[in-house]
Amino acid sequence: MSRPNPEDIFTPKTVVSKEMFEARNEADINGVPGLQDRLLDALRERGCQIVIYGDTGVGKSSLLKNVSELLSRSVVEVDCKSGMTMDDIISHATRQLVTYRRVRRTRASAIEAEAEVEASVPWFARLRARVLSRFEQSDDYEVIQSPAFGALLQAMSAKGRTLLVLDNFQNIDLPETRTQVAQYMETLSDAVGKGRVHADVKFVTIGIADDPRTLLGASMSYVRRAEQIGVPRMPDSEIREVLSRGFHLLELSITGDQLDHLVFFSDGFPYFAHLLGLYISTTAIRANSLAVTDEMIKAAIARAASSVAGSYEERLRLAYERSGSTQPRRQIIRILAASSGRQWSYSDVVTLWQAANPEETRTSYNFLSAALGALTNEPQGNILTTVGPTRRFVYRFEDPHIRPYVRIRENLNPL
Repeated sequence: MSRPNPEDIFTPKTVVSKEMFEARNEADINGVPGLQDRLLDALRERGCQIVIYGDTGVGKSSLLKNVSELLSRSVVEVDCKSGMTMDDIISHATRQLVTYRRVRRTRASAIEAEAEVEASVPWFARLRARVLSRFEQSDDYEVIQSPAFGALLQAMSAKGRTLLVLDNFQNIDLPETRTQVAQYMETLSDAVGKGRVHADVKFVTIGIADDPRTLLGASMSYVRRAEQIGVPRMPDSEIREVLSRGFHLLELSITGDQLDHLVFFSDGFPYFAHLLGLYISTTAIRANSLAVTDEMIKAAIARAASSVAGSYEERLRLAYERSGSTQPRRQIIRILAASSGRQWSYSDVVTLWQAANPEETRTSYNFLSAALGALTNEPQGNILTTVGPTRRFVYRFEDPHIRPYVRIRENLNPL
C-alpha cells in the first residue's frame, strides 16, 4: 500500500476523516462525563433535538460527522450565514434534495395566522419537485399546497436523510430566525411523538458559543426537548493520540519529547494539532525523510504562525510595549500563554510573575493590576477579558486561539 498524502491525514480546514477521528469521552464543558456517548444517546432518542456548542476549532462538526456515521445517519447540512431567515434555511436544505420551481406564493392573512400558530414559515408553497438521486436517477416527487417545512421533511424521508444540521449557527444574526429554529425543534419533537414524522428525524444545531442560550436566544422552551452538548478543548492525551496516529499513517517517526512539544503548542485545539502535523509531515516527505527533526518542527511553527489570522499579530503589536526593561504587558501575555491554566485571578497572575522573575524583590505589584487592566482594553489589543462578579472576576484570553498563537509565535516552553 502506498503512503497516503499528508493533506488526506491532517485536515485543519475541514472535518477529520474516520481513520483520524479520536473517540471523545471526556467530560463536556460543564463537567458532565461521556461526551461522545451522550451524543450517541441523543441521536438514538425519539424526538430528541441536539444543540452542540463550544469554542471554534475544538472539533464540534467532526464529532457529529463521525458519531452519526456510527449509526448510519444521513445528513442534510445548511451552512448558516448572516441575514438568513427561516425561509432561507428551509430553502437551502430543500434544494439539496429536490429541484423545484415555485409556482405560486400565497400570503393571505388567514394562512399567515395559521402558520404563526404552528410556528411555521409564514407562507405555503406549491412545489412540483423531482428528487435528486445519488446515482443520478430521478424519482418523481410532488408536493401540492404543503407547508414548506413539511415539504422538507417529506423530501428528507424520500431520500433517507434523518439529520437536519445547521452548522455555524453563530452566524445567524436575526433574533426571529433563532427563535423560529427553537420553535421548530419543539414542533418536530411533538410531530415525532404523534407518529407524523419518522422517529430518527431531528434538528442538530452547531455553533460557537459559551452556552446554548447564546445560540437560540432567551427563550428556553426548547430545553426539555433538546440535548445540549458543550464540546470542550481536547485533553492533551487525545491531542497526542491524533498527532501520533497521523505520523504513523504517514510512516514518519517522531520522539516523545517532540510530541510533547506539539501537544503544548496545540493547547487542546484539534485545529492547531492538524495544522502543525500537516506542515511537519509535508516538509518531511518532501525531504524524503522517515523521521521528524527539530528543524522541521521549527519550520512548521514559523509557517503556522504566519498562516493563522493576521489580526492576532496586530493585536499583539498593540499590546506589547515598544520600550522599557520590564514590559509587564508583554511578560503577562507570555506567562499566561505558557501557563497550564486557562483562567487566572489577580493573585494567580502575581504568583506566576514571581515564579517567572525569581530574582526580583518587590513590595508592591500594583503595576500588574494596571497592565492587566490595559490588556482588557481595545487600544492595547483587547487580549484579555474578565469573567465573573466584581471583585471576584478572573482573566481569560478574549479569543481562545490567541494563546496557542502566542505559544507558536514566541516558541514558548510550558511553565
